[in-house]
Amino acid sequence: MKTKNNNFFDENIIEEIDNKIAELSREATAELGFGNIEEEADEEMDLSQEREQKVIEFIINKEILTKTEISECPALKAKVIYEFLDVESKSELNEEIIELLRVDNEEAFRDELGEVLCNYNVPDELFIKSFENVSDINKPLIRQVSYDQCQTFQDEEYSLLLGVIKNNRLELAQHLINKGAKILPHEAGSLLWNTNISDQLLIDCFKNILDINKPLIKKVNYDQSQTFQDKEYSLLLGVIQNNRLELAQHLINKGAKILPDEANSLLWNTNISDQFLISCFENISDINKPLIRKVNYDQSQTFQDEEYSLLLGVIKNNRLELAQHLINKGAKILPHEANSLLWNTNISDQFLISCFEGISDLDINKPLIRKVKYDQSQTFQDEEYSLLLEVIQNNRLELLRCLINKGAKMLPNEVESFLWDNRVSDQLLANSIENHVDINKPLTREVSYDQGQTYRSENTSLLAEAINSSRLELVKSLVNKGADVNFEDRGQKLYLAAYHQGTKFFEVLTSSGRLLKDANMDNYSVNLDNQTTLNLSEFYDVIMWRNKFNAKLDCDFEELNKWLNDGNIHFAESLFKAYQKFSNIKVNCSQDRNDNFKKAQEKYGKEVISQKKNEIDDSISNIKKYLLNNWEKSLLICKDFYSDELAVELKLSIGEYLVDSFIAGTLLSQEVNLGGEDA
Repeated sequence: MKTKNNNFFDENIIEEIDNKIAELSREATAELGFGNIEEEADEEMDLSQEREQKVIEFIINKEILTKTEISECPALKAKVIYEFLDVESKSELNEEIIELLRVDNEEAFRDELGEVLCNYNVPDELFIKSFENVSDINKPLIRQVSYDQCQTFQDEEYSLLLGVIKNNRLELAQHLINKGAKILPHEAGSLLWNTNISDQLLIDCFKNILDINKPLIKKVNYDQSQTFQDKEYSLLLGVIQNNRLELAQHLINKGAKILPDEANSLLWNTNISDQFLISCFENISDINKPLIRKVNYDQSQTFQDEEYSLLLGVIKNNRLELAQHLINKGAKILPHEANSLLWNTNISDQFLISCFEGISDLDINKPLIRKVKYDQSQTFQDEEYSLLLEVIQNNRLELLRCLINKGAKMLPNEVESFLWDNRVSDQLLANSIENHVDINKPLTREVSYDQGQTYRSENTSLLAEAINSSRLELVKSLVNKGADVNFEDRGQKLYLAAYHQGTKFFEVLTSSGRLLKDANMDNYSVNLDNQTTLNLSEFYDVIMWRNKFNAKLDCDFEELNKWLNDGNIHFAESLFKAYQKFSNIKVNCSQDRNDNFKKAQEKYGKEVISQKKNEIDDSISNIKKYLLNNWEKSLLICKDFYSDELAVELKLSIGEYLVDSFIAGTLLSQEVNLGGEDA
């Protein structure tokens, strides 16, 4: 056995100690019967670990060193036993070991200190005594470290305070902190996992860190520990991940921040409340800066970076209070993330509406991408789909209405899938289709005529599918926008599909004025009210007549309004005729048609009059107002205008005193301009 290289002693002393240890070892070996001393006197003893331990114990128990001339060296017994024989010191040697630490050579002290601290036979009180003479307790110590499985080593600085804490000498640590000891900035993370260290002690350790937001460094690997690379992380993250929430709150109060890409790593920790995370996120400068995560689409063979928003991570971890806080601060999800939230039943439509407020009108119509398979999962390909499709598939109707009102559209190839979904109203579909879908662009559907054995593609139209899915209001909207009403769906005229859905659908096509009448219509009949039956051709004529009748009334209303406001004073006789016309509108049936046709005209004509009731009432009211406002100036009654019937009707309308004044008036030869002189 030889001494370790030790800077406490001069070389001559080390040589003397080595010689003495060799002599004592041979003597102990002989006495213990482990070999021939004479044969091995000039050789280093080659003992097994067990025999070596016995030799060491023999030397210690016999206290041989105290009887030698070397014993006059200060505390040599402690130095030799602890430093040179590599054994744990006995408790009675504590004082002597401390004497070893009180030598004048401080550099040597620093070199050996790391090993001495791990000797648990030495109590904290004795170290406190030994540290009194240390000139700078914050001067870094040096240790040898390896990051390649001990292939190579490099020097690494560490603080005295770190060494003390890592050896669980907490009393000594508190003593050093009180004297101003500090850890090095990069060491903070290495203390957090030690459950023997209280948050309060760490608060004391960290109070002297100049920059609590300077990133720390850790070694990470992504290839099964083959290679390592440096990765930055914040002190606050390390504190929170070790569930040191008291310390975390202290650091937050001092301005500590997490790094932008660390936010998501905190969200899954159920020990951390939303309110606490709100405090953490207060200092994030850009809450909308995309975060990065590693994803793979090939069974973990390769990975790629994918951006995601902080808001998405928050919501996916069901931190809705925190999410609402971030939304109020302007947080947004990325356009491609919208669909990933819809399936979460914990999130209300109203909450999602808040999330989507930050998505621009352009982005809500940006197609999303999903992986689809077509060959029993052997291959996948990308397929575009709209946000609206995902919304309706997740039954979020309130959100659907909101997005459509914001201008969201479906993709042209998705329209058909919406038509058969009864949850989607015609109005929602009409709003979504508007200004986005080419309503006359042929759609393709797969049809089978052999019980699903084979399929073939056939062209159809959006209008045809709207009719086939019984969406009357959507049919009206499409026809008004110019949809082709003469389209042939699978070789059949579109009006026949409308006919089979009901008379209302056929009426819409006919009312467009673009539907072409053909002889085949004679082969189909329409029963209007269980009494009136027409063939489809006659019904077509009735609808066309109704449309003309309706248009004529609209024209009459417009002409009356122009006439009353053209600046002239009009004769009472003309006004009475207008009054009578609008008070008693009649349906003039076609005389050259059969009775059923006339009945149909009467039916639809009355419906038109009923629908126009407001316009009719407004017209009558406008005539009355005109009479009341202009009777004195124009003396509107002719001398031969004395019809009792008209007088009675007028009295009921504007009062007897006005009628009597009209009848007593003189004849005006012509209507006069309101801007001219009175007659």
